[in-house]
Amino acid sequence: MKANFYNELNNLTEDFKEVFVGTIVNTDQKHSELKEVKFALTKEKTIYSSSDQTEKINEILETIGKDNILKMNNPGLKEIELNGKGKVELYLEPVTDNPRLILFGAGHIANQVSKIASLMDFEITVIDDREKFLNKERFPEADHLIVKDYSDYLNEYEPEKNDYVVIITRGHQFDYDVLSGVIDEDCKYVGMIGSSKKIGEVFDELRKVDNASEELLDTVYTPIGLDIGAQTTAEIAVAIMGEIVKVRRTKDE
Repeated sequence: MKANFYNELNNLTEDFKEVFVGTIVNTDQKHSELKEVKFALTKEKTIYSSSDQTEKINEILETIGKDNILKMNNPGLKEIELNGKGKVELYLEPVTDNPRLILFGAGHIANQVSKIASLMDFEITVIDDREKFLNKERFPEADHLIVKDYSDYLNEYEPEKNDYVVIITRGHQFDYDVLSGVIDEDCKYVGMIGSSKKIGEVFDELRKVDNASEELLDTVYTPIGLDIGAQTTAEIAVAIMGEIVKVRRTKDE
């Protein structure tokens, strides 16, 4: 049965971008038959390692709420009370693609951010409309170099839950265009570089043109990066990636 489950799980990960696996790691005596039972689910499908325990697993999923599982970004251990009928401990972990780092802008800071991110397991995409700046000589470690107008790229962009977006367009000329295109998407992180004045100008435009709420604006990480007193380009890049790692590794509530 377990071999068959893993075959099904493999098929599931090929068909869906977001798959979540659960394992019953501990139970009370009443539910001992559930120990080590596994399941995997997506938005549309659930599979089980034991067909005999399908009903009880579904009861557990109902108690937690499938939507709550689908929002997870990090593994976690949960203790579940089954309507006064006992307890089980469940280990949940998301099975997702590598995190995607998307850099809007190919300037000096983006160059350093890309280099640091390449030491981790990020899939790196850099977008800029200047081929002179965006090429393999400057970004040898990047997975995707896209020379295109930002608006054209955003028209095709399909955001994913594991996306980390960094906005560092030249002279802030396209910051509003990019932020307007990604701010209400389901990205894990959206950060924008800039002084308080520049950020305020972009936010004011979002309020006026896009009718953006303060709650939505508060989701943007700005000023971007951890406060480490960074001054050089490399230090700013370290601060940005430090903040991204912090967000990535923060446990789900």
